Amino acid sequence: MQKTDAFKKFISVVLCVLMLSSLLIPSVSAEGSWIDDANLFPDRHITAESMYHLVGGVTERQVTFNNAAKNNQIKGFVLEVDINDPNTFVKAMYNDGDLDEYKRTTVRDQATIFENDFGYNVVAAVNGGRYDTSNGAPAGALAMNGTLYQGSWDFPYFAILKDGTPVVRYGNVPMDDVAEAVSGMEMLLVNGQFTGADDGSLHPRTAVGIKADGSLVFLMVDGRQQPETCGMTYPELAQTMAALGAVNAMALDGGGSTTVLTQRESSDSLDLRNKPSYGVERTVATSLMICTTAEPTGEFDHVSFSVDRIFCAVNTPVSFDVYGADKYGFRTDLPAGGKLVLADESLGTLSGKTFYSSSKTGITTINYVVDGEVIASLEVEVSKEADDLITQAFKKLAQAFANIFNLIRTFFEKMAERI
Repeated sequence: MQKTDAFKKFISVVLCVLMLSSLLIPSVSAEGSWIDDANLFPDRHITAESMYHLVGGVTERQVTFNNAAKNNQIKGFVLEVDINDPNTFVKAMYNDGDLDEYKRTTVRDQATIFENDFGYNVVAAVNGGRYDTSNGAPAGALAMNGTLYQGSWDFPYFAILKDGTPVVRYGNVPMDDVAEAVSGMEMLLVNGQFTGADDGSLHPRTAVGIKADGSLVFLMVDGRQQPETCGMTYPELAQTMAALGAVNAMALDGGGSTTVLTQRESSDSLDLRNKPSYGVERTVATSLMICTTAEPTGEFDHVSFSVDRIFCAVNTPVSFDVYGADKYGFRTDLPAGGKLVLADESLGTLSGKTFYSSSKTGITTINYVVDGEVIASLEVEVSKEADDLITQAFKKLAQAFANIFNLIRTFFEKMAERI
C-alpha cells in the first residue's frame, strides 16, 4: 500500500514537472487576422491565417489561435461550403458504404472507396460521428443516399434533408425527411446561443455549423500536442463557430478521430491537412464527403498560386508554384507567353518560382503578366518580425522537445489511470 502511494506521488510529481516544462517552450505566432477578435472566445486571438480555394469552389482556411496569457496555441482548419452551388453537395459515408459488416477505416480510405464506387469527386472529407470503438458500429444517426440505416438514439445529428437543406437537430426530432446523416457528440449552438456542457477539457475537435444563408462551415482543431496546439473546450468551439458565422452548430467526433483532407485548386490529390493526435490517421466508422459534380473544361479561366500570400523575413528565400485553372479550379495550361514579374525589386529578387527577400522591409506583389497585362498577383510582405533561420531552427528544436515531453506525459498519465 505504501509503495503504491509512493508511486502515485512520484507520477504526480513527474506530471507537474512536465506541465511546467511545457510552459517554457514558446509558441509559434505571426501577425494576420481575418476574423474580428472581438467575436472570438475571450482572450483568444488569431495570429496566423492562410486561405486556399478547393476544386469546386469550396474554401479552406488554416488558422492559428493563441492565448498568450495561458500559453495555449491552437491550430485550426476551416471549410466553407456553399451547398446552394448546384455542383457542390455533402454526403455521409460509412466504411465502404455497406453496414453488413462493421468495420473501421481511415477517412482517406473511405474517400477513395466513395470516389471509386459512387463516381463522385471528393474535394474535402472530415471525420463523422459516434461509434463503438470495439467493433466500429455507428452509434446514433446514419443515413446515406436517401436510405435511413439507423435512428438517432436520442443523440444530436447533422443531416442533409431530402430537399437539400442542411440541419443540425436534437435526437428527438424524427428522421423521415433525411437523406444523409451522421450522429453528433454535443449540440453547440441553437439559434446562436451556446447550449452545450463545459467540462473544461481541451481536446482535438471537429464541428459542423450552418450559417444564416444556409451555407455550411466546418471547423477542425488539433490538440493534445502542446505547445504547438492544445485543442479547445466545447464553449471555445461554440464561440469560434459563432465567429465563423454559424447560427446552429454541433460537435462531431473529436479526439484522435479529428481528420480533415482537402483537394486544393489545380491539384488532383486529396491530402491530409491536420496533424492527428495519434500521429497517424485514426480508423473511424463514418465520415462526411464534400463533393463536386463539376467536370474539367480544359479552358483557362484564372491563375492559381500554391500559396495565398508570402510573409517572410529579410534575406530569406521562399518558393512557390503557379498553375492555370479552369472556372471550377481544375488545372489547365497557363496562357502562352505569361511570365512572373516582381513589382518592387528593392524588396528582393525573383528567380524562377523562388523569391529572395532583400534587407529592406515592405509589401509588394509578384505579378503574372501576359502581353503586358497583369492578370493575377501574389502579395509579398517582408518583415524583420518574421522568423529568421536561427529562430526557425530553435522553434523546430523546441517542438521536438515538446513532442518528447508529450509522449512521456501520456505514458505517465496512462500509468496513473492503471493504479
